[in-house]
Amino acid sequence: MSRPKRGATDLNLVLAVDKPLGITSHDLVAKLRMITGEGRIGHAGTLDPAATGLMLVCIGPTTKLSAMLMGHDKCYEASICFGASTTTDDAQGDVVATAPVLPQLGDANFAKRVLAEFMGEQQQQPPSFSAIKKNGKRAYEMARKGAPLQLEPRLVTIHSLELLDCSCDVWRIRAKVSKGTYIRSLARDIGVAAGTVAHLSSLRRTAIGPVCLEQANTLEQLAMVKDIRSFALDDALIEALKTQDYLDAPDVLSASVASVASDALVASDAPDAPDAPDAPDAPDAPDAASTLSASDAPDAPDAPDAASALSASVASVALEAPSVTSMPSYGSDLSLAALPSTKDAHFSQTKQQLDGGTR
Repeated sequence: MSRPKRGATDLNLVLAVDKPLGITSHDLVAKLRMITGEGRIGHAGTLDPAATGLMLVCIGPTTKLSAMLMGHDKCYEASICFGASTTTDDAQGDVVATAPVLPQLGDANFAKRVLAEFMGEQQQQPPSFSAIKKNGKRAYEMARKGAPLQLEPRLVTIHSLELLDCSCDVWRIRAKVSKGTYIRSLARDIGVAAGTVAHLSSLRRTAIGPVCLEQANTLEQLAMVKDIRSFALDDALIEALKTQDYLDAPDVLSASVASVASDALVASDAPDAPDAPDAPDAPDAPDAASTLSASDAPDAPDAPDAASALSASVASVALEAPSVTSMPSYGSDLSLAALPSTKDAHFSQTKQQLDGGTR
C-alpha cells in the first residue's frame, strides 16, 4: 500500500522529538514526512548534525506557529575540550590553534570560578561559521570561502551554569541560556578565560521553555506508533509556548546553581551584586547548514539569586597564560599572555587577540 500524498493528511499537532547524532534538522524533518505522509512540517529551532536532543516539530497547519515557538530560553548539557581551537568553535572544524592544558583545569573550584564569570547579561561574539546574515550573505558561506564576515557581538544572557564534571582536558557543564546564545562561543570564551584555548566537543539540548527532553520521542518510536497523534503535545502546553506565559518551566539547575554560586563565592570571597537581566534574540542556524551549533532557549524561571549575583561579583581569575601555537595554514596569532581579570576586559582582549577567521 502506497503512502498518502504529502500534505493530504489531517494531522495538526506539535511533537517533541529527540534528534539523534549525525543528521541535520532538515534530515529529521524529511524522515518525519516519510513517517507521517504529511508535507507541511517545520521545526522551531535547529540543531546541528553534531548536536542531539530536544526539537519542537510542527506538523500540518501548526507549521504557522513555528516562529511563535522560537523565543524561549533553552537548557543544554555540553562538553568543553581544552587545548585546541577550531574554525567552527566545535569538534567539526579544523584546528587553527593549540595551547598547553594547565593543571588547574582539573580543579573543580577553579572551574566554578571561571564559569561564574560568564553568568548574566553579556556581549557574545558569534562564530564565523554561523547562520547570521550580513549584507545579504550568510556568515558560514563566506567563512567557507575564506572571507569571514566581521560579525558584531550580540547581547545574550547566561541564566545558569553548572559544572557536572571536570578534568584537565574536558569540562562537562549544564547551561540555561537566552535565545540566540551560541554554546560554541561560550566554550571558546571559557577556554580563553581559563588560560588556554577550547572548543565545544558535544552538545545535547534538554529543555525548550516548559518542554523537557523527557517528553520527547525518538524517530524510531514515532515510526512504530499506530497513531502519531498519541505523542502530540497537549493544547495547554502549546498555548503556553505561544504566549510564553507559564510558571512551571523546567528549572533543572536551581539547586545545583545555588551550590555553584555558594562554592564560587566562598572560594573568591566576592561581594554581592544585582541580578542579571534577560537578553535578546538571535537567528537560528539553517536546516542543513553545516557543522554549526547555534543555540536558542526556554522561558524558565531565572536562576536563584545566589547564582545571579555572580554576574558582576565573583573575584577575577587573573592568570598568566601560556602562548599559543598557531597552525601554519591559517597563520593565527593567539597569544593569551596577561589575560584580563574581568568579564568585560576578557571580551575586549578576546576580540583583539583572536583572528576573525577562527571564531
